[in-house]
Amino acid sequence: MQASGRGGAAWRVIRWTFVCVGVLFLGRAAAGALATESRLRASLAVDGRIVAVVQMHKAIHSGLTYAPVFRFPLEDGRPFTVQSGVHANPPEFRGGERVKVYYQRGHPEGAVIDSVGQLWRDDLALAFAGLVFIAFGTVLSNPRLSGRRVVVVTGDGSAASD
Repeated sequence: MQASGRGGAAWRVIRWTFVCVGVLFLGRAAAGALATESRLRASLAVDGRIVAVVQMHKAIHSGLTYAPVFRFPLEDGRPFTVQSGVHANPPEFRGGERVKVYYQRGHPEGAVIDSVGQLWRDDLALAFAGLVFIAFGTVLSNPRLSGRRVVVVTGDGSAASD
């Protein structure tokens, strides 16, 4: 028994497009998470402190975001200060807050704060989007959930509705 007409084929293409895009998003999220994990394993972990929270203007969203500025000691004891490239609204940190910092030996300018928002935000957003696309594709594949009617053509050529 098959769905009749070209509409069934179109729905299959749409459904599989959503599912494939969702799988691609999940794959990109997994690759990003593995890259972050690998980077963390190759980094030195030190204690740091938030020294400021800088207000940023984000033209794309025409709103304000806040970037933490943090200081941490290098291996030789010298302090090093970095402004995070990850901004948030509301601010994720407060001035004076203690944080764990990861940096690669010889490249302290790429230091990152150990927090979900700073390390995993983009990967989590991609994974969530991937799951939404897969769920939507799954709903589209179920005629009862998507509100579509399935017309089944029997062997004798008569049509029956589901």
